[in-house]
Amino acid sequence: MQVRGGAEAGFGPVVDAFRANFADRGDVGAACCLYLGGKPVVDVQAGQTSSGSPYDERTVQVVFSVTKGVTTIAALSLAGAELLDLDQPVGRLWPELGKGEVRSLSIRAVMAHRAGLPSYDAPLNWAEVCGGKSVLQALEQQAPQWTPGSDHGYHAVTFGFLLGELIRRATGRTVGNVIAKLAEKLDLDLWVGLPAEQAHRLAAVHPLRGPLPPVAAERLRALAPGTPGGRALTLNDVLPLGPGRIAYNEHAVLAHELPASGGVASAHSLARLYAAAIGPVDGVLLMSPEIIAAATRPLSSGVDRVLSAQTRFGSGFMLPGPELALLSPRSFGHPGAGGSLAFADPDLGVGFAYTTTAMGPHLVSDPRASALVTAARHCLR
Repeated sequence: MQVRGGAEAGFGPVVDAFRANFADRGDVGAACCLYLGGKPVVDVQAGQTSSGSPYDERTVQVVFSVTKGVTTIAALSLAGAELLDLDQPVGRLWPELGKGEVRSLSIRAVMAHRAGLPSYDAPLNWAEVCGGKSVLQALEQQAPQWTPGSDHGYHAVTFGFLLGELIRRATGRTVGNVIAKLAEKLDLDLWVGLPAEQAHRLAAVHPLRGPLPPVAAERLRALAPGTPGGRALTLNDVLPLGPGRIAYNEHAVLAHELPASGGVASAHSLARLYAAAIGPVDGVLLMSPEIIAAATRPLSSGVDRVLSAQTRFGSGFMLPGPELALLSPRSFGHPGAGGSLAFADPDLGVGFAYTTTAMGPHLVSDPRASALVTAARHCLR
């Protein structure tokens, strides 16, 4: 198997782990990039797409909930420019949300999955979901599933609609527009709302071949259709993730702004974005250390009402915990369904990303991503 790209001296173990993902862990098309001190020191791709094309530096793919970290960075950039106050009550911008029961919650608490609105009862079809307006109306009319602020549960798809609408009401801009400006500034292949002219670069995702590990199989049962997790992850099976159909392979879906789950990117661009969040990259610094410190303060931890797993969240970012081992306790970022991962570590000066088209059964910590992180940790000692 040919590995395209390469690594700086001292980072060969990351490339070795990347190769092992293909040899031993089922990868088919994937990429990994690690920025250190604002420069790429690992940037590799390998394998092929389902169409038979090489998975190379031009390839992009849907990264599922890695998108939440991207949308969070967009929100924090607005906060740093004093265009969005994350500590204000939601009711100042969106008093109707959750039948008004979310009114007193801060925007940060919504970003920490504490709104009680991971799904809704309205019978919407995929066109209504992707169009967005009907989802916003459904969230306004939906009674929260727990007292807002009292607990946390993963808002797998509604996170993006909630934060996106709060951004729009505060600034008049959509999340996709804010992200596009960041991408332009940093020369990134990154979109929330994939343009038609970029669709030819999209690599489809597909289920990882082979039997499910027993622990993963048990977790997936908790996310079956009709369960709280299943409803949240697919919005009542309107955006399915199963072997029969993965809705996010379709441009008709990805062309719309789905700011929690529908981002399309390359590993290089995700690592570069996170690197610019913690330090200058070609003269571009997206936010201050103070903004990062506030965003990575833990707001939610413990057993997640939706995922039935231990999760920790700051203001939008997933934080290291029992289910997610990153480089250090100061790391922050977000994994995506199937295995993709992107994060930063401000103490180590690292921006990291891994993307894969072979969707594994792990929602939080995929063995392939974990192997790469472990190798990177060894190199950075």
